[in-house]
Amino acid sequence: MGNRVASKKRLRNQEWTAAAPGTQDAGQRWLNRLHAFLKTLSVKEGECPTGEHIYRFIDSMSKIITSKYRDKPRPSLSTIKTSMKTLVTVLVCTYEDFKMSAYWVAKCESLLNTLVKEGILVKGIWSKRRRVGFYTTLILCDAFLQTGLEEGCASWDIRLSKLLSVVLIAACACRSGDITHSSLYTEMEYLTFGDITLSFKDGDQLKDLHLDITLRAEKGAKQTLNEDREVSIAALQDPKHNSVCPVKLLVIHALRTGAVDARSWEELRTQTLRRSNKTVKWQTPKRPVVSAVQTYSISFLDLEKPARPTQVWQTCLTMGRKAKLDVKFSPYDLRRGSARDIAHLLKDVRGFATHAVAGALGHSGPTFQKGVTSMYAGDSEVSIWSLRAAHAFPGRNEGMVTQNPFVPKQPTRDEVQDYCEENGWAVDDVVAAKRAKRHLIEDQEEAWRVGHHSGEAATEPPLKKKFHAMDYHVLRERSASKVNQGFEAQDLTNIDPRLFIEGASEREMSGLESAVEKSRSSDIEIYDESDNEEAVLSDENLTRASEILSAMSGVALDREFSVTVDKEDLQIDLTKDLLEALEDDLAPDEHDHIHTSGEIFV
Repeated sequence: MGNRVASKKRLRNQEWTAAAPGTQDAGQRWLNRLHAFLKTLSVKEGECPTGEHIYRFIDSMSKIITSKYRDKPRPSLSTIKTSMKTLVTVLVCTYEDFKMSAYWVAKCESLLNTLVKEGILVKGIWSKRRRVGFYTTLILCDAFLQTGLEEGCASWDIRLSKLLSVVLIAACACRSGDITHSSLYTEMEYLTFGDITLSFKDGDQLKDLHLDITLRAEKGAKQTLNEDREVSIAALQDPKHNSVCPVKLLVIHALRTGAVDARSWEELRTQTLRRSNKTVKWQTPKRPVVSAVQTYSISFLDLEKPARPTQVWQTCLTMGRKAKLDVKFSPYDLRRGSARDIAHLLKDVRGFATHAVAGALGHSGPTFQKGVTSMYAGDSEVSIWSLRAAHAFPGRNEGMVTQNPFVPKQPTRDEVQDYCEENGWAVDDVVAAKRAKRHLIEDQEEAWRVGHHSGEAATEPPLKKKFHAMDYHVLRERSASKVNQGFEAQDLTNIDPRLFIEGASEREMSGLESAVEKSRSSDIEIYDESDNEEAVLSDENLTRASEILSAMSGVALDREFSVTVDKEDLQIDLTKDLLEALEDDLAPDEHDHIHTSGEIFV
């Protein structure tokens, strides 16, 4: 009896409810618009709308609503069609007598075609589809890290977290809402550390780490139990790919934010190898992998709050500017680029359900199309990201890296006020002023892109930014006083003190010459102090040696010097020959903190 009463009460109060909160919000919003429109037609409240009402509603709303894109003057045909489809579903659930006859359906279709021809609606996609594959992603991520080292950043935790979010989307070929917290969702519909399994496979080094990610918050399956997609990612072996390696970036992020009970990579490695399954144990399994960036008086990473998709979009715009890319790119472009890269790797990609698998299981064509075969086969265990790294190529329409970066110019107060007046905004409104500044800077960036595409962009190379002394040690231009200071205060601690002994005898010089001849006969030989206890140089050679030392310490000398050793002159051109000789034996750049070994990078 209780169930009968409860069910009858529920039936009386039941309203239209969608599976996704975004669809629910859109349906309710269009229903409110329809009710407001019906009041202008003097339709009584609660009266069921007719096909004529829907026809006139479409005609009116197509001329009123605006696009979210500033440069798009009219809404899209697809927007109106999708909205009307949702609205009809809401009306069917709200009004028992509501029906759209074939007559009014045909009328509405004809109306939409007429609105397109009149230019009121836009047919097609307004923004050009771009595909950002592995090749361009590597350029973007390298520039994002490199500019952080050169220019500095407010917080490396923030920069690394943003970089990780973009790399995860590219490596998993997923949407930004699959790993972040989409709007209107209230539960844990985002990627957490507990959804990631990081373990050693076939080794005990960083290059042997393997990542298994469970995407349980994909579009259409956020609230569906055990309908997840699993992605396998192996650590990239090439040091040139460090900036786009999800494994290394995740280890760095976990160590910096306390997601693991370790303070260094060696400590984490030792703890993990002690476990039987060789799997990293997360200290915070429910914490989001991509955390929100809070911007108050200072910016900081809120570790317990998941990021929104808009944060990833802003990161993509920032990375494009840092890399001097002449086009805008979005997370959608990363997903499209993944599809294109994988389409060129079909011979190497394995583990997905095919018609051969369906035939072996006895599945029919319709059964295969419904995804039943894929449910049986499961997800691929091949690291597709590694295959894409090995076969990366520059694709069409990915944009070009320009020579001159975009440098925004802060709008003046008069420009902001004029812009507000043109758009009918209050001049003294703080929010309107911020919006005006943002729009003016966006206009500057668009003009920069148009100028580059038309060939009118400035051709002067940008000024090279100087590196931070704490990270890089390079030769810098020095004034005359600094040059003289370099001559006066030389570091002579690494020079044999016997070379400064005055009054060396002929026997001592002979012993030194023999030592020099001995050093010539061997590429690398440790000097034996017992051979020549009192070897010295003459004042003339000592002066020349001091001059050579000054040149090698960074002092520019445009003249030649010779050092006489056993009646043989060694000619050294300090402005050319010496630098070329140093370049011939140049070791890998020890200050390149990005393209180095995995352990050093972490």
